[in-house]
Amino acid sequence: MSFNYFDLLQIPVSFSLDMRTLENNYLRLQSIYHPDNALNEKEKMNLINASADLNIAYKTLNCDVARAEHLLSLFGMKLEQCKSHLLKQILETTFLAHETLQNIETFDQLDQFLSEQQDKRKKLLSDIDKAFLRKDFESCLVLVSNLKYLEGIILKGNQQRIL
Repeated sequence: MSFNYFDLLQIPVSFSLDMRTLENNYLRLQSIYHPDNALNEKEKMNLINASADLNIAYKTLNCDVARAEHLLSLFGMKLEQCKSHLLKQILETTFLAHETLQNIETFDQLDQFLSEQQDKRKKLLSDIDKAFLRKDFESCLVLVSNLKYLEGIILKGNQQRIL
Protein backbone atom coordinates (compact mmCIF):
# COMPACT_ATOMS: atom_id res chain seq x y z
CA MET A 1 0.00 0.00 0.00
CA SER A 2 1.25 3.47 -0.82
CA PHE A 3 1.19 6.13 1.89
CA ASN A 4 2.15 9.71 2.36
CA TYR A 5 5.13 8.95 4.59
CA PHE A 6 5.21 12.50 5.89
CA ASP A 7 1.68 12.14 7.24
CA LEU A 8 2.41 8.67 8.56
CA LEU A 9 5.35 10.00 10.58
CA GLN A 10 3.46 13.18 11.48
CA ILE A 11 5.94 15.65 9.98
CA PRO A 12 5.43 18.51 7.51
CA VAL A 13 5.60 17.66 3.82
CA SER A 14 8.93 19.17 2.80
CA PHE A 15 12.22 18.13 1.26
CA SER A 16 14.11 19.83 4.06
CA LEU A 17 13.48 17.96 7.31
CA ASP A 18 14.42 18.26 10.93
CA MET A 19 16.06 14.84 11.21
CA ARG A 20 15.75 14.83 15.00
CA THR A 21 11.98 15.30 14.73
CA LEU A 22 11.82 12.55 12.12
CA GLU A 23 13.67 10.13 14.39
CA ASN A 24 11.74 11.12 17.52
CA ASN A 25 8.38 10.71 15.78
CA TYR A 26 9.46 7.37 14.34
CA LEU A 27 10.55 6.04 17.74
CA ARG A 28 7.40 7.35 19.45
CA LEU A 29 5.13 5.78 16.84
CA GLN A 30 7.08 2.50 16.87
CA SER A 31 6.55 2.27 20.63
CA ILE A 32 2.79 2.79 20.13
CA TYR A 33 2.49 0.31 17.25
CA HIS A 34 4.95 -2.30 18.50
CA PRO A 35 3.51 -5.82 18.05
CA ASP A 36 4.27 -6.66 21.69
CA ASN A 37 1.47 -4.24 22.63
CA ALA A 38 -1.14 -6.48 20.97
CA LEU A 39 -3.89 -8.05 23.06
CA ASN A 40 -4.71 -10.77 20.49
CA GLU A 41 -3.41 -12.30 17.25
CA LYS A 42 -5.53 -10.12 14.95
CA GLU A 43 -4.33 -6.97 16.67
CA LYS A 44 -0.76 -8.30 16.56
CA MET A 45 -0.96 -8.71 12.77
CA ASN A 46 -2.32 -5.16 12.42
CA LEU A 47 0.50 -3.82 14.58
CA ILE A 48 3.10 -5.79 12.62
CA ASN A 49 1.78 -4.19 9.41
CA ALA A 50 1.72 -0.72 10.97
CA SER A 51 5.26 -1.18 12.29
CA ALA A 52 6.46 -2.34 8.86
CA ASP A 53 4.86 0.74 7.23
CA LEU A 54 6.60 2.98 9.77
CA ASN A 55 9.94 1.29 9.02
CA ILE A 56 9.54 1.88 5.29
CA ALA A 57 8.45 5.49 5.85
CA TYR A 58 11.41 6.22 8.12
CA LYS A 59 13.91 4.58 5.80
CA THR A 60 12.50 6.54 2.84
CA LEU A 61 12.42 9.94 4.52
CA ASN A 62 15.83 9.46 6.12
CA CYS A 63 17.49 9.20 2.67
CA ASP A 64 17.76 12.36 0.55
CA VAL A 65 17.17 10.69 -2.82
CA ALA A 66 14.37 8.41 -1.59
CA ARG A 67 12.70 11.35 0.21
CA ALA A 68 12.85 13.44 -2.98
CA GLU A 69 11.46 10.58 -5.07
CA HIS A 70 8.63 10.09 -2.56
CA LEU A 71 7.90 13.82 -2.53
CA LEU A 72 7.83 13.86 -6.34
CA SER A 73 5.45 10.89 -6.32
CA LEU A 74 3.05 12.81 -4.07
CA PHE A 75 2.81 15.34 -6.91
CA GLY A 76 2.38 12.64 -9.56
CA MET A 77 5.98 12.79 -10.83
CA LYS A 78 8.62 10.08 -11.34
CA LEU A 79 12.33 10.36 -12.11
CA GLU A 80 11.70 8.43 -15.31
CA GLN A 81 9.90 11.55 -16.57
CA CYS A 82 13.21 13.43 -16.76
CA LYS A 83 13.58 14.50 -20.39
CA SER A 84 16.04 12.35 -22.34
CA HIS A 85 18.28 15.22 -23.49
CA LEU A 86 18.69 16.35 -19.88
CA LEU A 87 19.35 12.80 -18.74
CA LYS A 88 21.99 12.49 -21.47
CA GLN A 89 23.79 15.56 -20.06
CA ILE A 90 23.63 14.09 -16.55
CA LEU A 91 25.04 10.78 -17.77
CA GLU A 92 27.86 12.52 -19.66
CA THR A 93 28.82 14.46 -16.53
CA THR A 94 28.64 11.27 -14.47
CA PHE A 95 30.80 9.41 -16.97
CA LEU A 96 33.45 12.15 -16.80
CA ALA A 97 33.42 12.03 -13.00
CA HIS A 98 33.86 8.24 -13.07
CA GLU A 99 36.73 8.65 -15.53
CA THR A 100 38.38 11.22 -13.24
CA LEU A 101 37.93 8.87 -10.29
CA GLN A 102 39.58 6.01 -12.18
CA ASN A 103 42.62 8.17 -12.91
CA ILE A 104 43.21 9.20 -9.31
CA GLU A 105 46.57 7.94 -8.07
CA THR A 106 46.99 9.27 -4.52
CA PHE A 107 44.89 9.53 -1.37
CA ASP A 108 45.29 13.33 -1.47
CA GLN A 109 43.79 13.41 -4.97
CA LEU A 110 40.98 11.14 -3.81
CA ASP A 111 40.29 13.34 -0.78
CA GLN A 112 40.19 16.43 -3.00
CA PHE A 113 37.89 14.71 -5.49
CA LEU A 114 35.51 13.54 -2.75
CA SER A 115 35.52 16.98 -1.14
CA GLU A 116 34.52 18.53 -4.46
CA GLN A 117 31.75 15.96 -4.90
CA GLN A 118 30.45 16.62 -1.38
CA ASP A 119 30.37 20.36 -2.16
CA LYS A 120 28.35 19.60 -5.30
CA ARG A 121 26.03 17.41 -3.22
CA LYS A 122 25.41 20.20 -0.67
CA LYS A 123 24.57 22.64 -3.47
CA LEU A 124 22.26 20.12 -5.12
CA LEU A 125 20.43 19.52 -1.82
CA SER A 126 19.92 23.26 -1.42
CA ASP A 127 18.77 23.63 -5.03
CA ILE A 128 16.36 20.69 -4.66
CA ASP A 129 14.85 22.21 -1.53
CA LYS A 130 14.38 25.57 -3.29
CA ALA A 131 12.83 23.89 -6.35
CA PHE A 132 10.35 21.98 -4.18
CA LEU A 133 9.44 25.17 -2.33
CA ARG A 134 8.73 26.83 -5.72
CA LYS A 135 6.84 23.70 -6.82
CA ASP A 136 9.13 23.60 -9.85
CA PHE A 137 8.85 19.86 -10.36
CA GLU A 138 10.59 19.81 -13.74
CA SER A 139 13.71 21.25 -12.09
CA CYS A 140 13.27 18.81 -9.21
CA LEU A 141 13.35 15.89 -11.64
CA VAL A 142 16.65 17.05 -13.12
CA LEU A 143 18.23 17.94 -9.78
CA VAL A 144 17.19 14.70 -8.08
CA SER A 145 18.47 12.69 -11.05
CA ASN A 146 21.78 14.55 -10.70
CA LEU A 147 21.85 13.81 -6.97
CA LYS A 148 21.17 10.13 -7.55
CA TYR A 149 24.13 9.79 -9.92
CA LEU A 150 26.37 11.98 -7.76
CA GLU A 151 25.72 9.80 -4.73
CA GLY A 152 26.83 6.81 -6.81
CA ILE A 153 30.10 8.59 -7.61
CA ILE A 154 30.66 9.47 -3.95
CA LEU A 155 29.97 5.88 -2.94
CA LYS A 156 32.42 4.58 -5.52
CA GLY A 157 35.04 7.08 -4.35
CA ASN A 158 34.59 5.99 -0.74
CA GLN A 159 34.87 2.35 -1.79
CA GLN A 160 38.08 3.19 -3.66
CA ARG A 161 39.47 4.65 -0.42
CA ILE A 162 38.92 1.30 1.30
CA LEU A 163 40.65 -0.66 -1.47
